[in-house]
Amino acid sequence: MVSSSSLVEMPDNILNEILAYCDFKDILSIRKVCRSLQHFIDDVFPESTLKDLNISIHPKKVCLDYFSVHNTPYIIEYHKTFGNHCMVKCQTTIKVIENSNFLDVFLRDLEIVLMHQKSLIRLKRIVRYEDNSFEYFLENFKKLLHRPLKIEEFHMYVKDNQNEILAVLPHLDPQSIIGISLYQYGEDPKNLEIGEIVKLEHWKRSEQLHVDKCILKMNVRDLANFSLVDISMTSVSAEEMMVLKEKLLYHPLLAEIYIRCTRFDDKQQFLESLGIKEVSSELYGIARRIWHLEIPNSDDVLRISYRSQNNSFAFNRIQGSDVSDHAEVLN
Repeated sequence: MVSSSSLVEMPDNILNEILAYCDFKDILSIRKVCRSLQHFIDDVFPESTLKDLNISIHPKKVCLDYFSVHNTPYIIEYHKTFGNHCMVKCQTTIKVIENSNFLDVFLRDLEIVLMHQKSLIRLKRIVRYEDNSFEYFLENFKKLLHRPLKIEEFHMYVKDNQNEILAVLPHLDPQSIIGISLYQYGEDPKNLEIGEIVKLEHWKRSEQLHVDKCILKMNVRDLANFSLVDISMTSVSAEEMMVLKEKLLYHPLLAEIYIRCTRFDDKQQFLESLGIKEVSSELYGIARRIWHLEIPNSDDVLRISYRSQNNSFAFNRIQGSDVSDHAEVLN
């Protein structure tokens, strides 16, 4: 007769081998079997292998949507039910955890995952659909981390307060981040002050910046380290734009800096400083004024274009051979 052994009775080395073949959701399930397995897993938990991590916070539900390094998608939902119970749903599996707040259950599971995530996460996105639950998440986020989280791209939905971003971004590893994306929570664009965010090492090391529906209150000079930017700003000055232009002339990895300005009182001063050798053209029926500036010690050219319809500027580094024959490169 063949005898069988439960997981609890197995030697540690055998149990470690078994856990090495388990995915994140399987580990969480095994951990909830009994206290013995819970303590064992917390001590020797194998490395988490998340690649993309998306957190969506609703009034009575939290969704943890992620991809593993094997490109396997998973969605785990934490629901608030009657009687202060939490229902956890993963694919077709449903489990009810009695007398437990759904946010606390989610936060405990997330802490376990992030505690053992050593490899780089490509993308982390935090989406909000409700204020109170979102604020509770922000208050507890830093408590989940046992080390700065390594993330390449950081995406977050915000209202009009930089403190929401400051509750998360400083706790990420500044050495790994290359992109920051901010999205407005709600329909109408709102002004967003980011004076403290631009001081962070994360901002200074990042290469890409995308902001949707938020109108940033900041100094345009703080964009000089980015290679790719798409933003709207409350106001800019000719002096700030001239400083930015000079810095971009020496930016070897510049792709495009695209800025929409709500207010630019001394705009004509900046346009005149670019020189009179401009070229007019149309793109999708929108008129543009274009200048080409010589980049020192390079065959490349800095192209600056301006569209009056939406008061926007674009700075691009292009090859000199891409400049049209009827355009002149200014030195």
